[in-house]
Amino acid sequence: MLGSRFTPPSTMMNGTASSGPTRRRGQNRYITGKGSAIMTEDTAWTPNTDIFETETELVIKMEIPGISKDDIEISLEERTLTIRGQRRDVCHSGSKCCYRQLEIEYGPFEREILLPKNINASQVRANYHNGFLHIVFPRESTPHIDPVKIILDHRS
Repeated sequence: MLGSRFTPPSTMMNGTASSGPTRRRGQNRYITGKGSAIMTEDTAWTPNTDIFETETELVIKMEIPGISKDDIEISLEERTLTIRGQRRDVCHSGSKCCYRQLEIEYGPFEREILLPKNINASQVRANYHNGFLHIVFPRESTPHIDPVKIILDHRS
């Protein structure tokens, strides 16, 4: 069950919010647009992720505070961007702890994001700062294609 803090992700297109496929904690959510994200079933939690486009870039911004840079793995295969990581819990690393309250999610996570065709993967940039992972793909310009009228041949 989702708490009162839940805000579904959205992409802004021409000032209107819309939604398309992503999975979070076993529940389906949707984010439309040119990219979509899913969570695999083996993950313990899903980081909040924004995906948006500017005129020149596709930007992925993931909220993952408390994770070492060494515990983040980013890979790209064809159009699928995969981000994996793990938030380690000191109480489960051999020390004796008794939680009074547990709200922070720990363990492994994985997000797969289907990227649009018009990005330049060879020019991707990524940085991790203040708990946010930013991955930026430059957009390739879409070639202008003049409309072509196709005439139907009447022969049988």
